[in-house]
Amino acid sequence: MSDDRSLVIQKLKDDIFHVQDVVAAAIESGERPKQYAAGPLIPPLVRRYEELLSQSEAEEQSALERSIGRFLTDLRRQASGLAQQVSGRPVEKAADAGQPFLLSRPQAVSSYSSTLAKPKTKPKYAVGSEVEAWCGKCKELRAHDIVAVLDDMPKQVICTFCKSRHGFRTEPARSSTSDAPAPKSTPSSSGRSGTGKNDKATKERLQFEKELLDATTAPVFDPRDNFKPGQIIAHPKWGRGKIESVLRGSILVRFLDGLRQVSRQ
Repeated sequence: MSDDRSLVIQKLKDDIFHVQDVVAAAIESGERPKQYAAGPLIPPLVRRYEELLSQSEAEEQSALERSIGRFLTDLRRQASGLAQQVSGRPVEKAADAGQPFLLSRPQAVSSYSSTLAKPKTKPKYAVGSEVEAWCGKCKELRAHDIVAVLDDMPKQVICTFCKSRHGFRTEPARSSTSDAPAPKSTPSSSGRSGTGKNDKATKERLQFEKELLDATTAPVFDPRDNFKPGQIIAHPKWGRGKIESVLRGSILVRFLDGLRQVSRQ
């Protein structure tokens, strides 16, 4: 890979991390003008990424999809929390009716037309590559290693954090009994069934909080440091947290208010 091309790839990564910070700040501020301004920053990054893919060989495409493609996926998921601005234009009324109508409508195109745009290339998944999936054991989205592929889609994956193997999915599995009527409680079980899960979650949170406070060393977060899973750090914005996973250009840190992806750029 030439030096010029490496600079283009690094510049795109830096811009993605910058927009991640802009989006996070806009969401945290709660101000709609800032959120409206952050949204349009994402499409140009996507176009640059697609152009970069089209100019790359197959082997380099796979590497770009695992790195930049994943960063863009995280950015899009993060941007879903932005306020959406509804835009439009005034409509005119027909002379023979009192109801508004659209001034122009797209013409129907035959499915056999040779001018139809070519479908976008689907991402290529391969055994041994990395993909983001929902881990039922960790109860959240995590990086997974693909161990089986079926019809060009991941079939079986292994969580890189808890090492559990399961089917590929991007959201929690729905419970088959979620719509069934709740069983009647009995005197012997009513004291436990309603509070067991809450008690467990509260206990785990208290244990985690104690672990953070009892840590004798908690260095202030510095993007240039070397990090490892399980390390306790002190972030200037979110306080103490525990590193769960070290990714390219960022780290996943669990704070008291939840899991955050912290950029190292």
